[in-house]
Amino acid sequence: MDISIETVVVNAFREGIPVAQIARIVHMPIDDIMPFVPEDVAGPELMMAMARCMKTTPGESKLLYSLLTSGTVSRERVAEIVGVASGDVLLCKLRNKLRFWGLGIATVGGVGYQMSPDDRVKAQAIISGEGP
Repeated sequence: MDISIETVVVNAFREGIPVAQIARIVHMPIDDIMPFVPEDVAGPELMMAMARCMKTTPGESKLLYSLLTSGTVSRERVAEIVGVASGDVLLCKLRNKLRFWGLGIATVGGVGYQMSPDDRVKAQAIISGEGP
């Protein structure tokens, strides 16, 4: 009986197994299994994993999730996530937390904020329990 990775991931997720654990079970990076996880729960699941692992607040987790999924977040998007007044403060606090892990968020003039592809991969490995 052949069972696809997609079937294993979907069934494991429906049983309540966290995405990071599923990734370890099937020996695949989180990025490779995320397409199989229903979108309405994938984001919150990953944000909870970030909060546990990196000790991020809900706002910081939302911002980090946006950076991990898109690579770049505009100032307008940061304002949508956390509000105009607290965006700079939240970004500063998130940068300090990420620095501990050797990760960074760059400010790109006229664009917004960006996380390098290498840092995105490293962050996802840390969150999934595969990194330092």
